[in-house]
This record gives sequence, C-alpha cells and structure tokens, in this order.
Amino acid sequence: MGSLRSLTGTTGNYSGHAQWSTWMCSTHDESSQELCFEVTDTVSSKLLGKGCASAQQVEFEPLRYVGESSAVGGVEQIVGLSNGLSLIVDLRHVEPPSPPAPPFPPQPPHPPPLAPSPLSPPRLPPPSPETPFRPQFSANTCRHLLADPTHLFRRMWGVNSRTQNHKAERACWEADREMPWVDQPANLFFDDILSGRHCRSTDWYEGSATGNFGNFWKPQNPALLGFDNDIKGHCDGNCDNAGFNIHNLFGHVPYNMCRNFEWQMCAALGELDGQNTRTIRFAWPPNTMSMDPSQGVFGRCAGYTDAPCDMPYVGFANDDIYYLEICLFSQVCADRDKLFHLARGEDFQCDIDNEAFSQLQQWLLDGPDSPD
Repeated sequence: MGSLRSLTGTTGNYSGHAQWSTWMCSTHDESSQELCFEVTDTVSSKLLGKGCASAQQVEFEPLRYVGESSAVGGVEQIVGLSNGLSLIVDLRHVEPPSPPAPPFPPQPPHPPPLAPSPLSPPRLPPPSPETPFRPQFSANTCRHLLADPTHLFRRMWGVNSRTQNHKAERACWEADREMPWVDQPANLFFDDILSGRHCRSTDWYEGSATGNFGNFWKPQNPALLGFDNDIKGHCDGNCDNAGFNIHNLFGHVPYNMCRNFEWQMCAALGELDGQNTRTIRFAWPPNTMSMDPSQGVFGRCAGYTDAPCDMPYVGFANDDIYYLEICLFSQVCADRDKLFHLARGEDFQCDIDNEAFSQLQQWLLDGPDSPD
C-alpha cells in the first residue's frame, strides 16, 4: 500500500484522498511479469482505477530501491489506469510487492498421549555389575567390587579382628556376637542388623583408649566416618566435644567387620546412643577415593591394625576398612548416587534399600573365591 504523488485523467484531476496498492502478475502468455496497480478512495473505498505496467514502462529494479537514488532516469513514472486515469508514481516511495507466502508445511502427527505420572518416583535400581568398571569410587565401582568373589572386600569378614576369611573358612556372621567360638545361624546376623536389634544395648565405646567415650553434650550427634587422621582433624581432637558418634569398640564384644557393619546400620537407622538423628558425615569425601593403586591407599595395610597384615591374603588395616564402609553404604542405601556427590562434612542420610541389602547378603553368604 502506498500514497499518491498525483492522479490525472481525461476528466480532470482527482482531488480527493486516494491510496494505491501494487502486486506482481504474469502476462496472459506467461512470458513476462507486470507490475499492477489499483487506486481506491480512502474515504469511500470506491475503486478509482486499475492497470498494469509492463517491464518496458517501469523497471522492476527500483522497486527494490535502497537509498536516495533510482536505477532509472528520473524519479517519476506514468502508468495508465482504467477510467481514463493515469498514475504518476514517485519511485523513491514505491515498496516492492510482497512475494507470495510460502505454503505452510504439513502439520506433524499428534504425539501419543503421555502415560500418567506415578504418585511418587520409583527408586532407581542399583547399578548393574555388567557396567564397565572404573577405579574412581562410584556406586557402580562399589557394586562391581562387592559382586566380585575374588576381591578383598569379600575376604574381610574373618571372625577375629582385622583377619581375612578365605574360601570355605568360617565367617564372622556364623559366630555369636559375644562368644565368637559359639556358632549361630548366618541369617541371624543379617536379620539383627537390619532391624537394629543391638544398637541401643551395645556400648560402642567400651574399652576406648582414644579419649572418646560417647559422653555428648549436644542434643544431636551424627555418625562420623573417615580415615583415622581425618576423623581426628574433623573433630578437632575430641569427637565427644565436637558432637560426633564414632566407632570405638574395644570391649567384651569383640571387634570384627560384622560389628563394624552392624554399627554402620545403626548409624543409618539413627539408633546409635546419643545420635538422635539419621545424619551421617564423612571426614573424607567418598568421591575423591579411587581403587587405582597410584591414587589411593587401599590394599597397602595402611592405618591402624591389631593383626598381622601382608597383602593380598593376610589381614587388612583401618584404611582398607573405610573403603569397604563406603561401598557397604553404597550398596544398602537407596540414595547411593548422592553419596558420591558429597562435599567434605556434608550431611547424608541413608534410606535402606531392602532389595539391595538382600543382594549383598547373598553375595557375602556365597563366600569368597580364590583368584585365578
């Protein structure tokens, strides 16, 4: 749509208010295109005249005019219209006709209806042991190690403190808690720790020589795990004063890895004496640990031990225990992935995954195997 510079005809000049529009059209033989005009009165919308200009009369290039000059001589062109009128066009104000709009693309098919959302998101299953193994600690790494009957994790369950149990040897879950020379059904151990049967009745500080006795002054005292020196640093020397529950068993209930796992389950349930919360903290972040011998201390007899240690088949030490503690939590806690995204000292709570706990129980009861 444009405005008129002037409109003349055989009957005289038109003195009203008019407007014009242009469009491209083909000639009858479709051999060329023409620029067509239509002029109407802006008040009454009456058609005043219409016509078309061939390429010889009006060059199409000026219709794509940019700037102040025109590609044709002069800036006015006269186009004959119907009703004896002529249109005098100022090319500097002519805008090119709009090209025909492209056809709309076909509408895509409607997507299938969405399935209804569950009331609560399902728990993710534990990672599969078939997933490729990587030494950096993760839920998948831990599952691989626990499922491997030849790995040290499957031999750290001797009846005596920090001793290994080899294939066909007696494991700590087959021994009574207080009288380890007495046999008990293996499943009893797993049932007891899952229910927290002995959590409150056990003095986890009995015989302690570390200056920590579980004498807390804070209302809540989260469980704290880590390498020995990191625990001491996190507690600034005394975990009672700092308000952290630690495993410090040296009493008439003999220590072994079964008691260690039992303490972990009590911590997950929030049932340690004075804990009063399900919060667990790690003095050394699990995601910084690795099974790569060049990046970690696993399998080196590092840390405190009260038994002979000669890797890979004799004994183990406290640093090895922390690796196993992390993997046990990774297996039995439904929120296992969060475990490997914790910053140092960040709170963690373990929601027990009963199915994964049963899987761990079966692996352990299957016993270790000798490596090829």
